[in-house]
Amino acid sequence: MRIGTKAAFRTPWDNEQSQRCPGQREDGIVDVVWKAIMENDVIGHHWGSVQSGQPEGVMRNRNAVWWGWNSNIVHTDPTAAVLGTHRVPVLIVYGDLDTQANQTSPIELSVPKLYAAIQGNTNKLMFRIACTGHFMPWERQATVLHRMSEQWLRQPPPSQPPRVFGLTSGSFFLNEEGDIIPQ
Repeated sequence: MRIGTKAAFRTPWDNEQSQRCPGQREDGIVDVVWKAIMENDVIGHHWGSVQSGQPEGVMRNRNAVWWGWNSNIVHTDPTAAVLGTHRVPVLIVYGDLDTQANQTSPIELSVPKLYAAIQGNTNKLMFRIACTGHFMPWERQATVLHRMSEQWLRQPPPSQPPRVFGLTSGSFFLNEEGDIIPQ
């Protein structure tokens, strides 16, 4: 398990805020998200440094496991995206400012490389979303993520693959105006 302070939660999110994207996140949202995390952890909210007579709390989460589904496994194991005799449709959505899912240290992570490594699957989609980072569910572009998720998870007719914005495969950039640009 990893233990994180509120400052350790805020810092990477602060680092992903871009001057070219004013209003990327609402003022005060870090405090709102932290409060929700603390309300959902009956143990962790009692830990941490004391602020104004109360513990600030810590965020507890599992250690990252790098041996799972990654670009090396997908590339070397063609069955990684197969369920029974069917290819599993893949949707990958990430923010163009995401420095956590796209990094070189301590290990290399690359969303586009993971997407490229998925071989033989004609039902794979990737979207890079403008002006958002790793914390997209709590940023201004959250509604885009929710809309895409709803479209993907809605059951298509049995003979058709899942779709997002009518698309079933390809790599795209979604700009702030909602234009879909092939990558």
